[in-house]
Amino acid sequence: MPARDDALSPAYREESVKFRGVTYTLRELSISEFDAIAEKATKKIKVDDGTGSGDQVEIDRLDGSAQSRLMLAKCLIEPKGLAIVDIPTRVYGALNRMVNSMHFGDELDELKDEAEAAKKASEETSGASDDDDKGTDSGKA
Repeated sequence: MPARDDALSPAYREESVKFRGVTYTLRELSISEFDAIAEKATKKIKVDDGTGSGDQVEIDRLDGSAQSRLMLAKCLIEPKGLAIVDIPTRVYGALNRMVNSMHFGDELDELKDEAEAAKKASEETSGASDDDDKGTDSGKA
């Protein structure tokens, strides 16, 4: 797992949720962890080359189910030692939605919200000094 106390490292998101009396804690993966999982979940398969000759070519195919299970297993911090195949199907689906949200969420909206909040705070700060100036000007007239 990536170091979290290194000042140069980005913060890795962790989320906990309680399902059916069990608290599950998941963490965000690093790019290198994600790449390793994608590689493990990719298999070479032979497919028709599309020319009608009957020849085949070898391609890489990502097994999405295997990738989901590997990601969940790597993300799961608590409970320790839990085998992914032993998780009830509906709980597995809910945890996978959390994993997907952590890794494929709408970060652009989150960044946009942060930028808008910073802009609003800046406008409020500059707006307060503008009001002070307007008050002084209106007093002179």
